[in-house]
Amino acid sequence: MNPGALWSEFARGIQYHRANPAHDEIDTVNRLLRKHPVLKDRGQVLQLPKGHLRVEEEHWTLEQLWGLIHPAHLTPLEPSSTEHAVTVVRWSGENFLMDGRRRINHWKRSANEGPHRVLVLQADG
Repeated sequence: MNPGALWSEFARGIQYHRANPAHDEIDTVNRLLRKHPVLKDRGQVLQLPKGHLRVEEEHWTLEQLWGLIHPAHLTPLEPSSTEHAVTVVRWSGENFLMDGRRRINHWKRSANEGPHRVLVLQADG
């Protein structure tokens, strides 16, 4: 998939988390990062810059995805769909789940080992 199509897919997926209609995708991701349980547990704040970001497609096993699940991400709720890619932010070599916790929990319950599509947002370079 070309970079523009991946960015569009990422933006469509993250739009469901938009709390403020005036916010763009990066504003939304930064809001989600401020309340991410791993970062909160560490007392860290991560703020993505507005420019020089790219989205790449990867394919992960269930084991890799389950490694993103914090106890706060556990849920018995079923996903509305299992067709969409999981979205992750990669910063300094570490991955933070942005969207897809219900899908990952579902795949764990159903032992669906994958591979599963993951869209990774990260800084260029």
